[in-house]
Amino acid sequence: MPEANLAQLTTAPKAIAPPEKSEHPSFDSPMLDEKLALYQKRVLESGVPDILIVGSSRALRGLDPLALQAFLMEQGYPRLDIFNFGLNGATVQVFDLLLRQIIPAEQLPQLIIWADGSRAFNSGRKDITYDIIANSAGFQKLQDGTFPNLFVQTKEEAIAAPEKMMILST
Repeated sequence: MPEANLAQLTTAPKAIAPPEKSEHPSFDSPMLDEKLALYQKRVLESGVPDILIVGSSRALRGLDPLALQAFLMEQGYPRLDIFNFGLNGATVQVFDLLLRQIIPAEQLPQLIIWADGSRAFNSGRKDITYDIIANSAGFQKLQDGTFPNLFVQTKEEAIAAPEKMMILST
């Protein structure tokens, strides 16, 4: 690949970087909590990504955002911002919760890549990962309607950085 294209690629977070911490109630899944904190930080700093990758470890380890970005650039697409939200052990039920209840619709990209196999539908088996999340303080607050919005800014923050405007609160 020509070096000019390499310079345009987004730097992916390194696996050895310290984990992001959230001040919000935990979903009793350290990886979900960390990915939510990373996604929140990414949206607040850079806006909503162009593409979101979801799925279990197959997505997490099998789809490199930088490689996908480079491939798409080779096909003539502009540099697209891609976030991999792959979670070990996550099922369709976990991502349904994430995409419909946790992340506000306006903070989701127009393209979401489901990178997993049919096993993610769990074939009627007990969903241990979802059950752990469903018994967490974060999930209970979500169900009660008291889970804090991850993407709220104050009016002052939105005025100071209008390019990063999110949901406004008063």
